[in-house]
Amino acid sequence: MEYIKQYNTNEVYVNEKLTEKIDKINSHPLTVVEAPMGYGKTTAIKIYLNKFHTNYYWQNIYTDSDIAFWQGFCRIISKIDSNVGSRLENIGLPKDSIKLEECIELINSIYIKEEIAIILDDYHLIDNKNLDELIYNLVKSMDNKIHLIIITRNKPDIEIKELQLKKLVNYITKNCLEFEKDDIKKYYKLCGINLNTLNIDDVYKKSEGWISAIYLIMLNYIEYNTIEISEDIYELVEKLVYDPFEDKFKDFLLRLCVFDQFTLEQVKFVTGDENVDLLIKELTQVNAFVKYDKKNKVYLFHAIFRTCLLEKLKEKDDNYKKEVYKKGGLWFYKKRKYVLSMGYFYKARYYESFLNTLVQDKGNSITGEIKDTFIRCMENCPNEFKQKNHLALLVYARRLFTYNEMDLFGKVCGQFYENIAKDKNIDHKEKNQLLGEMKLILSFTKYNNIEEMSNLHKEAYELMYKPSTIMTNKSTWTFGSPSILYMYYRDKGKLQEQLRIMKNAMPYYYKITDNHGKGADYIMEAEVCFNQGDILNAEIALDKAMLMCDKYSGVLCCALFLKLRILIHRGKYEEFRTLMDEIEDRIYINDLHMFSDTLDLIRAYIYSNLKEESKIPKWIINGNFENTRLLFPTMPLVNFIYSKVLITKKDYIKVVALYDKSMAMARIFPNLLCEIFENMHIAIAYDNLSKRKESIEKLEKALEIAISDRLYMIFAENYTDIKNLLDEIYEKGNFKEAIEEIRRLQKPYEEFLKFVKKEKSKVIELSERELEVANLAAQGFTNNEIAKKLFVSVNTVKTILKAVFKKLCIKSRQEIKDVLKSQNNN
Repeated sequence: MEYIKQYNTNEVYVNEKLTEKIDKINSHPLTVVEAPMGYGKTTAIKIYLNKFHTNYYWQNIYTDSDIAFWQGFCRIISKIDSNVGSRLENIGLPKDSIKLEECIELINSIYIKEEIAIILDDYHLIDNKNLDELIYNLVKSMDNKIHLIIITRNKPDIEIKELQLKKLVNYITKNCLEFEKDDIKKYYKLCGINLNTLNIDDVYKKSEGWISAIYLIMLNYIEYNTIEISEDIYELVEKLVYDPFEDKFKDFLLRLCVFDQFTLEQVKFVTGDENVDLLIKELTQVNAFVKYDKKNKVYLFHAIFRTCLLEKLKEKDDNYKKEVYKKGGLWFYKKRKYVLSMGYFYKARYYESFLNTLVQDKGNSITGEIKDTFIRCMENCPNEFKQKNHLALLVYARRLFTYNEMDLFGKVCGQFYENIAKDKNIDHKEKNQLLGEMKLILSFTKYNNIEEMSNLHKEAYELMYKPSTIMTNKSTWTFGSPSILYMYYRDKGKLQEQLRIMKNAMPYYYKITDNHGKGADYIMEAEVCFNQGDILNAEIALDKAMLMCDKYSGVLCCALFLKLRILIHRGKYEEFRTLMDEIEDRIYINDLHMFSDTLDLIRAYIYSNLKEESKIPKWIINGNFENTRLLFPTMPLVNFIYSKVLITKKDYIKVVALYDKSMAMARIFPNLLCEIFENMHIAIAYDNLSKRKESIEKLEKALEIAISDRLYMIFAENYTDIKNLLDEIYEKGNFKEAIEEIRRLQKPYEEFLKFVKKEKSKVIELSERELEVANLAAQGFTNNEIAKKLFVSVNTVKTILKAVFKKLCIKSRQEIKDVLKSQNNN
């Protein structure tokens, strides 16, 4: 019987240099594994995980999408601490120092029981300076039980040398991963191959220590009994890895290579073979280029092998490729991952399925990040398919309006009407439904004009026999505004008429949108009553609204904002503080990430009125509005709240400097509430800059607009800043009745402010240890540094800081500093 030598090509060998580096991972907050493709970077980290049995969270990065990366990172953090993960997703990838500090503070607040590793694989795909800065700053303060591991082909821009000097990074480079001659000899022997010194020298010369080349030379030797090779790496992979497979294996591989990763369920779906388990098991056992991730239960191709497979797929005929990508589209459609599904259907040129998926998604998954790709795909989609799918054009038109692509929006609306007119197969009922849907979309172009919007809603209602199929309650009704009154108050002296029109019209809108924005009309009524000083009726209307509105909506944010203002007026301090915390919890618990900036606007408005500058969000204090999630129609409101914040900071010159720009924005729609506030704010600024005449003129302008609709509360909330100006105007005989009403309404605010001041002046009793930790945190020491100074664990420091935050009713270290300074002064 002929003896057949057995080889074990799946053996893993670790050289001494790499072993030494692996052993240091747990003693560093950051490990960077940097080398070109095919050097065994991922294998090295898996060896570490197996050796130390470290609990780990692995994030595979597949694209250069910042948003996709951050969502994946937040999902990992949520597995460790769901509250922190949700809050991080609310903040978004930090693009300024304020958000950066907030993210680091949140991550450092996580209570860590045992060592954990967070692996960011293929980090080089994300070329983002903000992320590099986050990693750099996080590493300097991170819990010593968290180990961040970056796997990358390029050196990340995170000040590696500085971190090395501070012994904060374990840097594993290509040099550590390369095999020396002796390593090649030991590795081959482990796999069952004994080569002489001459052959080892030859392998080293051909591979230059590159593990993938060494592995392929070994396969070549096993197959052909020679180490001679002439092909490049991809040709070698094709020859030694792909070609030896039977046709059924090749077909199997080509159908799966279009996926970044895949599950067993996915394999069964794509291949149509329920008994594929043994096939994939055999594949992973004999091939080092297909790996199974046990923790996440997914299979992954090595990048070199996948590149080879994708090239082989290109050689197939069009029908084969279309079928492969079609299966991918159907899989992701089944999993409701509609953007991915659309991408695969588009590549397959299954345009009908591409458009149907868009309709199913209602365009909700089409974020601004993929806007350009989406528009390109829609424009390249053949007209013969778009002519048949009227709903797809409606969804497309709605997204174009959201993107402010108004020229293309007009073109698509024209295409829609043309297609409807030519369609002889559509019945009258369905045709009217579609025309009603278009009326609904066109109503958005009349934003801020309640009457014109309402007319279009009524026309849509007359045409439609069922609620809109392209609208969803997931979309924001408020554009991020915390006030409905702000959105729709546009004509001086006509507020009651505008409210009447809204109350009459909204039922039509609710019916054609399945209650999108439900309760907005009652909140508008409540805001009007409140600002007119009719607190009781404001509370009644508000309660009606809160019973109606969706708990996942921006309308609820508006309701809660008004509730806070009412509680201040009623002098209910404890209820006010409780609700402020509840608002934050509702935003995070209900996953309302789009409204996190709305919450910050509410904080800025309230705490500016209460003169609590330290509690105003830093991005608003700094006027950093470039990265806000608030939509354009809300920006005039952002401007007047910023002016309010500037007054709290006593930065009066800047208030004056921004006035013209802010007023110009306020007049775009127009927004009269903004004009009232901006004129009042510049009046306060002028008064503090000794420009009394100009100050009186601007405040009288604000009063003229507001009093036409009896809106007194705006001035009552700001009474301490305008008292002297109002007194002078009153003495002149102007607006006497209005000013008397403002004086009456401001008294509860005066009492509330006194109570707030009294509460702030109280010396909160901290324990000796709490005070010690609080002082160190206020001085800028990290949790790790505090732990070392006090000879306690990092988790103990976190626990103490949480107690300090709770006692002082604060949320950040900066507030600790402000409170301690205030108490020392007292």
